[in-house]
Amino acid sequence: MTGTVPTTARDAIRDLVDAHAAALSAGDAEAVAALYAPDARSFDLRPPLQYRSSREQRADDLRAWYGGFAGPALFEVRELTVEAFGDVAFAHGLARLTATPHGSPGPFSLWYRMTLGLRRVDGSWLITHEHKSTPFYMEMAADHSFKAAVDLEP
Repeated sequence: MTGTVPTTARDAIRDLVDAHAAALSAGDAEAVAALYAPDARSFDLRPPLQYRSSREQRADDLRAWYGGFAGPALFEVRELTVEAFGDVAFAHGLARLTATPHGSPGPFSLWYRMTLGLRRVDGSWLITHEHKSTPFYMEMAADHSFKAAVDLEP
């Protein structure tokens, strides 16, 4: 079933995605965690294959992750599309992470695909499902591995 996205829902979800990127870029783990429903499930770039935790644990894990970088980890979202019907929505687009790991001579920049499932709870949109992925080159390397396509740009 499809429905028209009310401007208010579209704007609210776009604002949430902007707030998510800003909080990630600011290193504000509590602000990031507050954007997720308590039962949210993530399929992130990092292991494990799926991730579910309390908001407090999510914030703790983010703080530990931020500790691996020399300086801020910057996030950007492009080509965001929002679909919604009632109190359920999803958003998808391309996201970029730019950061400098401790001990690295310089920053890396990685584009990846992002899809968010959202639910409106008590009038506010929350992330209930998050999926991030990078494509990989289908040709097998000499060591029988596949190479992630981290050199792609939109």
